Amino acid sequence: MNGFKTVRQRGIASFTERKSVFTGFIAPILDEKEALAFIREISARNDTATH
Repeated sequence: MNGFKTVRQRGIASFTERKSVFTGFIAPILDEKEALAFIREISARNDTATH
């Protein structure tokens, strides 16, 4: 990968559609290792998510 853009800070956004709540998480990353760590962190905090 030659380069990529990322965000400056973490963020969370949610919306409700037909009684379902959808939440998105975003965080600045520098490499694949940080991305995988962020995914593990979010997965652990939201262990009741169904998909």
